[in-house]
Amino acid sequence: MKMLNVIVPNSLLLIATSSCKFNPGEKEQEEQGLQPFKTTLSPAQDTYLNANSDVNVNGTRLNLYTWPNYTRANTIVMKFNLPDLEGRTIKKATLNLYLVKATNGWCSDPSPESYRVDVNKLINFNPDLSVASGEFYDGVNPWTACTYCNNTTYSIADNDTEGPYDSKILDQTLEWKEWDITQMVQEWANDPDSNYGLAIFSDETKTQNCERGFASSEHADQDKHPYLTIDVE
Repeated sequence: MKMLNVIVPNSLLLIATSSCKFNPGEKEQEEQGLQPFKTTLSPAQDTYLNANSDVNVNGTRLNLYTWPNYTRANTIVMKFNLPDLEGRTIKKATLNLYLVKATNGWCSDPSPESYRVDVNKLINFNPDLSVASGEFYDGVNPWTACTYCNNTTYSIADNDTEGPYDSKILDQTLEWKEWDITQMVQEWANDPDSNYGLAIFSDETKTQNCERGFASSEHADQDKHPYLTIDVE
């Protein structure tokens, strides 16, 4: 039988070889049986800290309040128990809170319709939110003292945060509000032991009595409970 020599153009060889290439990260994930997935998580714990020793874990609303002028009176704190994300890339992570209360008539700010809300990462301590207050992170031990913070009597975790990771100007419409905390969740995925939770700051640029309040995990309407969505590559 006469053999035929078939000459394949270089351009076709390039197409063939390029189509067979594997992304090293994708190949590694395939070998480990890792697949992209999405998950929705409710907080393991949520509460808010007042500029006092009150414990508010059973409250139905998570409050952010400015009092007195240009001073943060509250910090919302939350913790989420994450799935095993070791070695994974977080494509998107979104914190979702339902606004149930906006600024009341006592707010004297010239622009009460807008209110800045920053989301930060908790550092230094792993708080027990069932007993946490503006004074103590675990019912016994104090948050880091903070002489330069907005509130010098009770630090309300001011000196135990890093960020903000996202900041949003909220209007007064009672609806879902969201923040992009992809980088924060990626850092937790890279170092699970650093997951101490997150801290949400009230607006220190406003005059006194301006506020925003969100449904907590104890709110009567379960459809308004806070949640975190994570999209994993």
